[in-house]
Amino acid sequence: MHDSLIYEGPTAEQYIDPAIRARIAEDYAQRYRPKTTPRTHPELFDPLDPPEGWRYDPYYEIWITHGN
Repeated sequence: MHDSLIYEGPTAEQYIDPAIRARIAEDYAQRYRPKTTPRTHPELFDPLDPPEGWRYDPYYEIWITHGN
């Protein structure tokens, strides 16, 4: 994220402009927060109706990507 309004030196909390702070938060979330998948948030998915590309293994009690 080398935005023209973000400079080397200041840390995130030192920026005061709301638009820049929002951009920093958004970029951070995209980079570091886990995506919602059966592996990261299993409580959100039904093992009997798995999302495309996923399967639930009841023996090992884990979600696996289909084909792996």
